[in-house]
Amino acid sequence: MCDRGQRRIECRASAFAMCIAAICYLLCAPLALAQGQTSEGGQVRALLEARRFAELEELVGGAQTRYRRDYHYERALDLLLNQFDEPVDSMEEPLDQWVNASGTAVAHLARGIYRSAMGFKSRGTAYARDTSREQFTAMRDHFDAALVDLRAAVSSEPNQVHVYCYVIEIAQALGERAAAREAFDRAVAVNPRTLTARWFFLHALAPRWGGSIREMESLIDQARPFYGENSALKILDGRMAAEAGDEAMTSRDYAKSVEEFNRAIELGGKFWYYLLRRGEAEMRLRQYDAAITDLDEGLRLRPRYAAAHEHRGVSHLSLHHYDAAIADLSTALDLGRGTAQVFGMRGQAYAGAGKNADALLDLDRALEIQPNNEFYRVIRDAVKARVETQPPSARTPDPPARP
Repeated sequence: MCDRGQRRIECRASAFAMCIAAICYLLCAPLALAQGQTSEGGQVRALLEARRFAELEELVGGAQTRYRRDYHYERALDLLLNQFDEPVDSMEEPLDQWVNASGTAVAHLARGIYRSAMGFKSRGTAYARDTSREQFTAMRDHFDAALVDLRAAVSSEPNQVHVYCYVIEIAQALGERAAAREAFDRAVAVNPRTLTARWFFLHALAPRWGGSIREMESLIDQARPFYGENSALKILDGRMAAEAGDEAMTSRDYAKSVEEFNRAIELGGKFWYYLLRRGEAEMRLRQYDAAITDLDEGLRLRPRYAAAHEHRGVSHLSLHHYDAAIADLSTALDLGRGTAQVFGMRGQAYAGAGKNADALLDLDRALEIQPNNEFYRVIRDAVKARVETQPPSARTPDPPARP
């Protein structure tokens, strides 16, 4: 489900309405996964990078078939498709090869999700005033390409709720509220009991994206008649408390954020979003043990969530759990979160673990991204000094030369 940045994007989307109209025309006409079920993290990426496209078709296509037959399999499909929502450059070539080789709805949906993720990565998370024209242009280009794929996916396989979910997300980012509403209406026409589409659309209705609390509350009220058929929808009872928790987080009132996410969990249950956001607030309060507990539980429900791996890595680093920090921060990088902060923190963890060569590589990379960051420069220089003062026998040998 949606896990994008919190700031509204101000930009133009000339081709967007045409793509939305085409998708909705083509569709004119099961989370509800048993609680606790998850997918194997990285399964999809491994098959993709091995170019085992037939197995991917079987895996994702089978999940779609189960969902069409029984809406209780919605969450299982969420978790599979989330694995395409990773803005990693190495995924582009095999996705193109898959689409070119098969042209199936599954392949187009996968590439559409990936292209959407690359659009968000290109834009970044800064305020619009701090975002360059080139970043906005790259974002729009990726979004336009994503919409072409999403349209191709529904042209051959109509009635795909998840296509509309990613359309909602793109519309939200572009400020196209009417398009987001239309995509949501199409999704609930396909599956009136869907949690996933409601979760995406609730995010688009948040005040920070131009919506309102009243609109969010109204959408939740409209879902309540379906609670008896899909008990997973009761998660939505915690959504407004989570919204208050998000606002408190933005205001850096982390104690209040924890209180609100406590309330969200009390009302809506231990949903991944509530657990991971509470874990983030606890991390920022330096309650690292509590943060790790929540992040562990949340990541079991929502594997491969890059921000949560970063937050858990910070918590482990602060407790001097260097190997655990390295593992989490490496996962965050593998999932496309290649920021100066993640490289810098992993460099600190490597230094703490005595892996000075790796520490220097990461700290140099952090300084390439943020050359004026004095904190990383001081740490890098301290690691260099440590290496230079070691006796030769204690230094890490250079790796063998490679052809």
